[in-house]
Amino acid sequence: MDYHKNQFQRSKFSSLKLWSFAFFLVVMGYSGYRYFSDSNLYKTGYSAYQSGDQDLAYSNFYSIEESFRIIDIGNFKTKARDGITACAATEFNSAQNLMNSQKLREAFDAFSLLRDHANIYEIEDYKIKSVEGLQASYYTILKNSVDAYDSGDCKTAIKDGQWAVDKNSNAGLALDLSEIHQNIDNCNIYIEEVVNIDTSNPEKAADSFSLYIIDFSDIPLADFAMEKLFSLIDVYGFDKIASYNSCLVLTWENERSPLDDQANYLFYCGSEFVNSDYPSDAISLLTDFTEKFPNDSRYQQAIDMLAELLINDARESGAEDLPSPSAAGKVKSGSSSYSVQNNTPYSIRIVFSGPQNIVKTIPACSSCKEYRIDPYSCPNLGPEIEFNLIPGEYSILVETESEKGVTPYTGNYMMKDGTGYADCFYIVTSFQ
Repeated sequence: MDYHKNQFQRSKFSSLKLWSFAFFLVVMGYSGYRYFSDSNLYKTGYSAYQSGDQDLAYSNFYSIEESFRIIDIGNFKTKARDGITACAATEFNSAQNLMNSQKLREAFDAFSLLRDHANIYEIEDYKIKSVEGLQASYYTILKNSVDAYDSGDCKTAIKDGQWAVDKNSNAGLALDLSEIHQNIDNCNIYIEEVVNIDTSNPEKAADSFSLYIIDFSDIPLADFAMEKLFSLIDVYGFDKIASYNSCLVLTWENERSPLDDQANYLFYCGSEFVNSDYPSDAISLLTDFTEKFPNDSRYQQAIDMLAELLINDARESGAEDLPSPSAAGKVKSGSSSYSVQNNTPYSIRIVFSGPQNIVKTIPACSSCKEYRIDPYSCPNLGPEIEFNLIPGEYSILVETESEKGVTPYTGNYMMKDGTGYADCFYIVTSFQ
């Protein structure tokens, strides 16, 4: 029995050795195969890395890293990981160079590709760096779009803005780009109504620019449309572009951007506003014209319009009836006269509208005062002007020029042929 037992044990030991030897041969054979396979993959990957074919380099290095092995003969797995990291570093440096050269879209694409590679090949350091670079290039392009919009460069604003809208999700962001959408819409209108307008017809172009400014006065692009309007005026002269809309715009903006061609501006725009919803602007412009350009050939035309405007404005504001002027004697046949004395401490304006239109200022009386009780007779202290008139029916206005709260007077009177009239004006203060 002992013999057979010992014999059985020797047989079992020999079988184990055989299996161990066979396993050793398999391991060594596979490891040898793995060595030669890894060596070829590494050579191909390294050659691709050197030639700049990062996709092929990544693929070969990653194949090495992912392959099963018992023994890493040649340490290729470590080399492959180093190769993957080197590829990522090269991609990062290339993307960074694009960024520094302001090739922002190419930089964004390069960082985006690096991010994909970092995630696929588990390159932890570059997962963060790629996202940082990608978002930095995105935000720069987004800012460029806003800056271009603010500077009137609508083509760039649209181009970069639309790109930012399209790449928002790819950048890993969820930004509210409603402002960018609005800028793009505003720019499309600006290009259609301002940039693409043919300026060979200056009046039509100026009207288009003006309508745009009126409709979009609260956005920065209106300022650039205004610059184009002023450029038209510089080239063609204001009289060639004058229209109701351009006058509206220039009246609003004249204090900020005064025209060199003030005479034409004041006359044409004052005329445009005579029958508009802005009679007060017509009065202001025509008054400025008559005061600044008394020798202009259009002076009397301006007075004709201004006289009627001033009288209508006074009546609408609650003017009282002007007492009938007193006859003061005879004058030569074919004429009439009206003498007015200013006994107020303020300059007064007297306006005649009729056969002859006159707007005249009578200086203040430095020694005059306001009365609390009506003196019932003319103080005879102030300056006096006599107006020689063509006989006929006149509408007349008398008002202080600048003093608020003094009631104006208007009336319609027949100035008879050969008759002279006289009036005296003073102020009686009433307490209400």
